[in-house]
Amino acid sequence: MEKNYFGPISQRAKAKLFLKFLLLLVSTSTFSQTTLINPTTDGGFENGNTLAANGWNAVNASVDSWNVGNVPVAGAGTNCAFVSSTGGATWQYSQTSSVIHLYKNITVPANEPKITLSFRWKVGGEGTGTNDWDNMKAFLVPSSYNPVSGVPIPPNYQIGTLYKLSSTNWSTANISLAVVPGNSYKLVFSWKSDILDVVNPPAAIDQVSMISNPPRTFTSVASGNWNLPATWDINAVPTSADNAIVSTGTTVTLNVNNLAINDLTINGTLNYATAAATFAIKGNLLVNTGGNLDAFAGTTGKSLVVSRNMTNNGNIDLSKGTAVNNILTFDGIIPQTIGGTGTFTNNLIRNLTFNNSSTGVITWNFNDLRVGGNLTFTKGKVALGSNTLILGTGVAAGTGNNAIGALVYTSGGFVSGTFSRWWANTATGTALTAGSQPTAALGRYPFISSTGINRAAYVQRVTPTAGGQIACKYVDAATTSASSISDSGYVLDSKYDGNWTFSTPGTVPVSATYNIALIGQNAYLASNGNSRIIRETAAVEGTHLNGTNLPMGQRTGLTLAQLTQSPLYIGLAFADTPNASIASGNWNNAAIWSKGNVPNCNEIVSIAPNHTVSINSAGNSCKGLTVSLGGKLSVSGGDLVVGCTDNNNTLNVLGVLEVTAGTLNVNGNISTSFGSVFSQSGGNINVDGNSGNAATSVPNGTRIINIIPEDSESLNWTGGILTIVDPHASTTANDVLRIDGAFEGSVNVTSGHTIRFGDGVSVQSGGNATNGFRINCWATVTGLPLGNVIVEGPEGTNRYLTSTYPVPVNGDLTINNGAECRISTIYLNGSAMVNIGGILTSTTGFFFANARFVNESTVAFGPSLNLQQLTNNGIIRNLAASPTANFANMVFNNGSTAGVTLNSPVSLSGTLTLNEGKVNTSNTNLLTVGTATVAGDIAGGSATAYINGPLARTFGNNRTAVGTYSNVTIYPVGKDGSYLPFYIDPSTSGGALQMKGEAFVANSGTFPSNVSSLSNNRWEALLIAGNANLLNANVRIVDAGITANSKMLKSATANGEYAVFSPASIVAADNLYTYSSIRVSDFSGYFSHGQIICSGTVAEPTGSPVQDFVTGQTLVDFVVNGSDIIWYDADGNRLPLSTILVSGTTYYASQTINGCESSGRLAVTAGINLGTDDFEAIAFKYYPNPVSDRLNLVASENIDSVEIYNLLGQRVFSKKLDAMQEQLDFSQLPKGTYILKAAIGNVMKNVKIVKK
Repeated sequence: MEKNYFGPISQRAKAKLFLKFLLLLVSTSTFSQTTLINPTTDGGFENGNTLAANGWNAVNASVDSWNVGNVPVAGAGTNCAFVSSTGGATWQYSQTSSVIHLYKNITVPANEPKITLSFRWKVGGEGTGTNDWDNMKAFLVPSSYNPVSGVPIPPNYQIGTLYKLSSTNWSTANISLAVVPGNSYKLVFSWKSDILDVVNPPAAIDQVSMISNPPRTFTSVASGNWNLPATWDINAVPTSADNAIVSTGTTVTLNVNNLAINDLTINGTLNYATAAATFAIKGNLLVNTGGNLDAFAGTTGKSLVVSRNMTNNGNIDLSKGTAVNNILTFDGIIPQTIGGTGTFTNNLIRNLTFNNSSTGVITWNFNDLRVGGNLTFTKGKVALGSNTLILGTGVAAGTGNNAIGALVYTSGGFVSGTFSRWWANTATGTALTAGSQPTAALGRYPFISSTGINRAAYVQRVTPTAGGQIACKYVDAATTSASSISDSGYVLDSKYDGNWTFSTPGTVPVSATYNIALIGQNAYLASNGNSRIIRETAAVEGTHLNGTNLPMGQRTGLTLAQLTQSPLYIGLAFADTPNASIASGNWNNAAIWSKGNVPNCNEIVSIAPNHTVSINSAGNSCKGLTVSLGGKLSVSGGDLVVGCTDNNNTLNVLGVLEVTAGTLNVNGNISTSFGSVFSQSGGNINVDGNSGNAATSVPNGTRIINIIPEDSESLNWTGGILTIVDPHASTTANDVLRIDGAFEGSVNVTSGHTIRFGDGVSVQSGGNATNGFRINCWATVTGLPLGNVIVEGPEGTNRYLTSTYPVPVNGDLTINNGAECRISTIYLNGSAMVNIGGILTSTTGFFFANARFVNESTVAFGPSLNLQQLTNNGIIRNLAASPTANFANMVFNNGSTAGVTLNSPVSLSGTLTLNEGKVNTSNTNLLTVGTATVAGDIAGGSATAYINGPLARTFGNNRTAVGTYSNVTIYPVGKDGSYLPFYIDPSTSGGALQMKGEAFVANSGTFPSNVSSLSNNRWEALLIAGNANLLNANVRIVDAGITANSKMLKSATANGEYAVFSPASIVAADNLYTYSSIRVSDFSGYFSHGQIICSGTVAEPTGSPVQDFVTGQTLVDFVVNGSDIIWYDADGNRLPLSTILVSGTTYYASQTINGCESSGRLAVTAGINLGTDDFEAIAFKYYPNPVSDRLNLVASENIDSVEIYNLLGQRVFSKKLDAMQEQLDFSQLPKGTYILKAAIGNVMKNVKIVKK
């Protein structure tokens, strides 16, 4: 029988191949992927030359736009997408503030939450790596989110980083993320630029790829660390888009911070290592029976973030930690459900945060859970249903064990169910006041309607003595019912059907009485605060306290039994309802109003949601006005008066206020709310909250204009005039203008808009002597720049303009007759005009610059691109009382070719800072740094930042010139594009000195025969005040034309002969400086430089080769015969005259004659140090010093001889004496500093004498 050896092998091979094929099919089926954006077609913009052809959409600005083309040179293929200010012709952007978006709609397949995104990018942009100025960002937003031009997308949607500062080559971004499968999204690329520097090119993108994958499921097979492959069955570590199962009998430890997973099932135990502070579950969390999630390490609590549903059928321990750790956060973008049959250790969640951004709710199915620390509402609607959530664990104040916990509230709240709070023994909650809406978290029960509108309840305890729990249950409604309840004679016509029920579960608190507030925002329309708190069919005990027209009702003096008796409602009489819009239309059309008449001066008016009411005719009026959320008031002509009598009426903007033309007069205040939009592009808005009587003026604590923007587009002031007529009437400090923003950056205000403080007519006194018109443009993290600012007269009491913080002004500043601006620091992007009778008090800084708010502590600066001017026909002063100069400090940062022009003389007492641009001055309009007592300082100065004209500096009394060439001596001057700084370092006596310096690029002077050429550049340093106080001065000039053979030249006049002079000048890199000081008698003030002709040999100086000295003497004390002595060390390094002599050291002296220095040098060795002890035994006096004519010498022993030397080392006087006293004649000596050497016995005394 023949054997077939190959048959079985063949069969086994076929079986293996078949098995591999099946595995391949399973693998392909299990790990299939979907290409959502193809990098070679729609993602590479290769389907056509338009965005639409590739399935992309753009939201562009008026100038900058997204385009398709090859201008940036595509990364692959022939097209890419890029930003252009010329419709795609160039790859450049404009210097306008804009945010433009490019987006594509995508739908993620079911069960494919893993997203891999990549794209190539090239972007220039502005700032460092972290500056959010000019850059590109990528976002993944829900499909319901519609990008808006000019509006940045919230940062919580951002993916990746800031894309900028890399425009030469294409870079590749790779991003992995987890999403909700089955949902639709928009992938958005946003280009953002501001109005400051342009740093081209803008954004370009190409080869966008987006692929979705199903998650893989990882199951733990051993106890171990999460990021250890051996822990998992696949021998790999799960990504944030994968699913994981912690199997029974295993313990998986989160050992790295910020780990994340998609869906997580816990059958075993999941715990935290010390390094892991936070763990995120992007999908669903399921803890099965027997499973444990321990959110702690030792006694340190750990945090957990869940983005979808959480089911706890096992046990979760969130009980440990402090107020800053062990936080359970629900941050979904879709509705979430929280429930299960399991337990929480100690029935406690240490800290709980709701941050759900969906329009749906978080369904909460656990009952009587306690929050021991912070309960934080960032956003989100929580439906408790029939359940109770308890804040606190006992009556102690604070957070922790047996404590009341804390509510941290931003937005959102409970839409149903019961919320119970523990109260400390003496806790009172938020104080309730008439006519004011409480907003604090103390005593708040944070309920909202099903649509997210405020339904909060507040409790205030009066004279509390014991703590306990007070719970409140809210039942939502969307309707009102008729009512005829009488509350002390006030008969209601309707009530809101939603209700609040208070109870005291557990420990019952004790307090004398209770005050409550119930908020039913938009539940019905109210024209005032008369809303009453009632029971369903009867009045409530206690006393009515006026609420607000939100509406809100308040009640005081309730007992605990009365508070908890039955459900409470709010309602009001028909007479207290406003005349509300029932349709869109013109204001003067009676048919659009609920009361059937055109509103009048006696009526409160409300513009309802989804209605637009237009003003385009004259004679419109009302008592007060509310623009509801979703409503709009459009003023395009005519006029509207809000408040015909008194000045305490309110224009309350919850929706949109738009003024394009016409006049809006508000006799009271304008209040905007978060989510509102306030726009003015034309017309006039006049706001006057001061009648002269505090009782009929805007009350204390209410701002004349209050801005609460949601984002940068919530306030748009681009044209027109806004006038705040009078300061606040209250004697307490109040703002006439304030911004409270929650986003970093600034709102949209341009130089086309003008704000006036005062109307040029009213003299109504301000109530507060310190503040006047006080503004606060930087209250939190958001900034409010101003456009043009006009401060109007006439003069009145407390009518000056002040500010809490520095103020950026994008336009011009004008101060008229009788007005005063006291803003200590102004950042001005335009020009400043102080008219006759106007006063500008600038005590800190005045900036010519373009500034922008960045965040709560930072203002960023860029150069203004405007031609800027400063004109002072009034008063500018650095102090309100006893001013010493016009400004304290000034900063110039201008990028225009014209620079900043001073049309008036300007002085400053502090620091002049030159960052960029030229400052144009003249002999008439002179800029002076320093005062008679303060020298002042100068910072900066460069080829692009200099004084184009004369600059004066003050030098203080008793100053000694030591060759200091720095900010304290510089004149950063230039002329016609050439930067030619120079330095004056003077010695003074008898008082301060003022010297004016200027550079010129034309020279009509002449030069002597030993000068071969004269520079066209020259400098003037002229004494203008304190001339008699100058003793001498060092000089340094800077010019790129200076060479090794150049010498400094001096003339007696501007167009005279420029010749070499004594002392000698030393050449250095691009500069010349005097080796020692020029004597006052030789200081003419006109300098230039030229090439010197040297012929023959200059002999070296002569003198004793060894000279003894006294401790502290310098090179100036050596006696050397020669002209313009210059000293060197043994290595040939030049030494200053102030060099201290060292015994045994040899110094080398050259002399300079007619600008030519000797090549040979005299060697002088410092001999014996005679010390100071011998001379201390001899009484030696010399006076007066400084001296004008006779110097008296008196000694306790005979004076043998005296010699006098100038600072050049030249002996100017000598005399032999043999007497104990003598008079020396200084009257013929020039002013300056001299060295007197007195020989007494075997010792020598050297003293410095100043001739004045």
